Amino acid sequence: MAIISRYPRFILPIVGALLAIVNPLAGQIEVLSNGQALRAGLDVGLYPDTPTRLKIDLTGTWTVSANGQDWQEISVPSSIDEVGTFTFRRTFTLSEKQLTDRVFTFVAYGINHDAEVFINETYIGRHIGGYTTVQFEIPENALAAGSENAIQVVVHNNLSARTTAPTRMSSEGWRTYGGIIRGLFLLGTPRLWIDHSTPRLTFNAETREGRVAVRSLISNRGFAGLSFDSASAVGRNAYLFGVELIDRATEAVVAQSAPQVLTLEPLKDLEVQSTLIVPNARGWRVDQPDLYVLRTTVYQQEGRLRSVIDQTLHITGFPTATYRKGQFYENGIRMGLQGVTWRESDPEHGASLTYEQMDRDMAMIKSLGANAVRFAFHPPHPYLLNLCARYGLYAFIELPVWNVPAAVLAEDAFRSAVEPMAREMVDRDAANPAVLAWGLGDRLAASDERTVAFVKDLAAIVRSIDSRPVYAGIAPTEADGIASVTDLAAVHLTAADLRGFRAALQGLRTKYADRPLLILSYGVPVDHENRNGYRDHRSQEYQARYYLQHIAAVKDAGIAGGFVAAFADWRGDRPVLTIPAGDRTLHPYGITSATRERRLAFDAVRAQYQDVKFPAIPAGSFRPAFPAAHVITGLLIIILLGYQYSYNRRFAESVKRSMLRSYNFFADLRDRRDVPIFASALLALCLSATIAVVLSGLLYHYRTEPFTDQLLTAVIVSDVLKEQINAAAWEPVRGILLLTVVVLVFYGFLTLLIRFIAWVLRVRVAVGRAWLLSVWGSLPLVILSPIGMSLFKIMENEVFIVPVFVVVFLVAGWAGIRVLKAMSVVFDITPARTYAIAIAVGVLILTAAAFSLDATYALRASLEHLFTTVPLEG
Repeated sequence: MAIISRYPRFILPIVGALLAIVNPLAGQIEVLSNGQALRAGLDVGLYPDTPTRLKIDLTGTWTVSANGQDWQEISVPSSIDEVGTFTFRRTFTLSEKQLTDRVFTFVAYGINHDAEVFINETYIGRHIGGYTTVQFEIPENALAAGSENAIQVVVHNNLSARTTAPTRMSSEGWRTYGGIIRGLFLLGTPRLWIDHSTPRLTFNAETREGRVAVRSLISNRGFAGLSFDSASAVGRNAYLFGVELIDRATEAVVAQSAPQVLTLEPLKDLEVQSTLIVPNARGWRVDQPDLYVLRTTVYQQEGRLRSVIDQTLHITGFPTATYRKGQFYENGIRMGLQGVTWRESDPEHGASLTYEQMDRDMAMIKSLGANAVRFAFHPPHPYLLNLCARYGLYAFIELPVWNVPAAVLAEDAFRSAVEPMAREMVDRDAANPAVLAWGLGDRLAASDERTVAFVKDLAAIVRSIDSRPVYAGIAPTEADGIASVTDLAAVHLTAADLRGFRAALQGLRTKYADRPLLILSYGVPVDHENRNGYRDHRSQEYQARYYLQHIAAVKDAGIAGGFVAAFADWRGDRPVLTIPAGDRTLHPYGITSATRERRLAFDAVRAQYQDVKFPAIPAGSFRPAFPAAHVITGLLIIILLGYQYSYNRRFAESVKRSMLRSYNFFADLRDRRDVPIFASALLALCLSATIAVVLSGLLYHYRTEPFTDQLLTAVIVSDVLKEQINAAAWEPVRGILLLTVVVLVFYGFLTLLIRFIAWVLRVRVAVGRAWLLSVWGSLPLVILSPIGMSLFKIMENEVFIVPVFVVVFLVAGWAGIRVLKAMSVVFDITPARTYAIAIAVGVLILTAAAFSLDATYALRASLEHLFTTVPLEG
């Protein structure tokens, strides 16, 4: 303030200019826009265009605000890369004729996560779940003719650790972008319309006979033609319903139902069931994806004149895949699944991929020789399933139940969130012949009864709608209760060692001999620019060699098949420890980069899937990095303390007395006898650096372990802090400096804690004395300097890992007891009382922290889940 008051002419203009620059940016919402208009025609995913229906495209320009005051224009669909509540607004116009002749439904392919829709300030509905279709019939009094109608969508993107699906993200999950992430529109239907049709197709491979069972719901709202009794109007003005199956390739009608007279009553829905028999039907196969178009029609018959009132189209086909014992069969021929895991993620558009991007991705996957796509994490955009049906790719569709603890699965609030999503997922995509199986969750605790009960109930819901098999992803465990309530065994196998991978495969095949076994994900991370040869385990060559060997192992094992870990790199919500540098929320497991740049592994996978020879991969010359910072820091600590001990007599005496006659030393502190301040500060710095070197060495050793990352993610809820720890693990210099500062801050906290206990006991202890007590009491920690400087090397040998932890904990315990003993001397109370008070305060602090973390982040459930799902194969 003194500087500002002294030089106002210079400072104030600079501050004003900075505020002018910063303020507009502060209110801006970070948006990854797509803004692409809806596609028209037959291949749109949902609601193909028909002559009787009107679509009012709501994609394009909207205004959005995070606080209701600052508004900005964005293009929809788009992905908001923030967490919060966002209000979207735009207008649309309806003509008098459109409003008179039609009933309108609001349709959105995906709004993440919790959406409330208002039209002209009238509440239309609420939908929870960002990846299934939103549909609300709009009340007529909510719309206005001949003027602009205002639509408002309020989107909440705050995820909970207990009540939302997905739950708040843990490590290795996906980026839960918010907002209107997929296309949306108003669907205008005639006032007598087909609300929905649910086709179920079956195929007899021996007789080549297809059967189509269709259940349709006919609705009417203010339809003028119902002014008479339609039941008695047969032959005069009858309203009829018909179903036709059209060969998509030839456009010929191959089967049609007999006309059904509709007995309609005003404002009442009518369910109609129809059955078609198709002789010489062509089944859908990956090498010949024959498709049909199911056309349902409501029409009016006046003599020989037929007037179509409403018509719907469904792209469908006759599925030929079956399974028995341990294998899948297509048209009776064994089919090994050669799969790729795909995630809805793009660096430019977030989760709002363009139609061209989706088309390109599926084409690239097909070019690999793959025959299956696993849509990980959540149901995909419906257009992707249309592409699978056209390209000949089996689709595995999964609910957003990922890495959820059993304790959360058992809660009614979570079940209430998931069960409607399961119904919506299956209802939306059951007619698609490419869908092979439904995923009920992933990374679940297979041995926990609460998980088994959850999966069993969810499987019952799915099976009540569709007959395709269900599965839930797990890690290899001894006890698998999920197997008893699902149809497929779906296991993640993370063993990078080929021998261990093959052994795990054989063990799993024996364990799941009665059902198809799928390796749901297997792969290794890669640094995109690393071309050091396969000896470097982060190189493209290593990833390619991994897939050459491990895909061959999957084939040799004779199991049902497997999925490579990722088609492309994807972004997650939480920073990941195992990523060396760059954007640590970007998971580098893809056979292409996030921008779809092919890696060497792409060609390796293609070679294995197409059974062609792959060129020899160079081994390269790789030497692991040497963390010299640990050694140098350890030596500096030893040299500094050794110099002080040799040339500073008061420091040497203080060290001797503190270690050998600790009671007298701390009694002197109590009696306010001087201790060398500079030497004490140097000692505090050296002790902090020692602890920092030890912690940095441990992080460096475990930096590539997914379990360590998951543990840190569960405990450290701050992404900023987690990112700093991740960086510290891979950059020893930065890590040692950062951790030294953290330990110095901890000494300050310990000083305040000692002062607080002194206040409780009504003992006067100055802040400086409390700080000296904490520093000199922890003097034994300096013993860890030689260990810390070589810890990264010692722990390379697994034999020494446990002894290292024992020594570290013993020395830390010794230092802690000394601090407590020093407190008893300075406070002039018995050691037992000191220990009791200190333990009580420590337990109180830890309990309060644990309770807070558990209430907000389900800490206890997360830790239980983490230790339950540790894979046996490592």
